[in-house]
Amino acid sequence: MKQGQIKQIERILEDKKVKIHRVEIDLTEEQLKKLQQLVEHKYKYPFKRVGHWEKYYSISVFAGKFEVIEYVENHIERDVERFSNGNYYNNKGFAEQVAMDMNLQQRLRKFTYENSGGKELWKCKDVGKYYIALDADFNKWIWRLEWFERNPFQVYFKDLETVERAIEEVVRPFCKENPNYRFQEE
Repeated sequence: MKQGQIKQIERILEDKKVKIHRVEIDLTEEQLKKLQQLVEHKYKYPFKRVGHWEKYYSISVFAGKFEVIEYVENHIERDVERFSNGNYYNNKGFAEQVAMDMNLQQRLRKFTYENSGGKELWKCKDVGKYYIALDADFNKWIWRLEWFERNPFQVYFKDLETVERAIEEVVRPFCKENPNYRFQEE
C-alpha cells in the first residue's frame, strides 16, 4: 500500500466517515476496524530506531539518483550517524517515497535553473513566482503563484509557460517512471 493511501485511510479513521462524490458516509465500528487493519504495521513512526540485528534503510546517491539501501543495525558508528542525521528509516516503503521526492525535486531544480534562472528569480520582488502542487480535491497537478513568501523546500519558476512545461516534461514523466510514487494524478 502506498504511503499516500495509508495517510488517507488514517484521516478516514480519525473522522470516522468517508467522503465519496461529495457525500459523507458515517462508518460502523466494524468497518473502522477493517480499515485500521489495513494500515497497521510494525513501525508506524518511520524514524524509530530498530533493534539490534534488525534491518533499516538509508538513502544514498548512486549514478546521480537517490536510492534506498538496506542495512542491519549493529549500533556501530555509521548506524548512529545515519540515525542522528535523519537518514535512517525502519520502513522501506517510506524511505522509497522520500528518495522519490528527492529525485523529483532535483529534476525540477535542474529544470528551473535551465529555464527560469533559478536563484536569480528572487532578485525581483515585485514579480510573482510559480510552483507546482497536487490539488487534493481533484488529484491533478496544478501550478500556484507566490508573491512574497519563499519556501526553501519549494522549486519556483519564472512564468506560467515554464511551470506548465515542468509539469508536462518533468512531473508527469517522473510519475509514469515511478508508478508507486505517492503523489499520482488519477
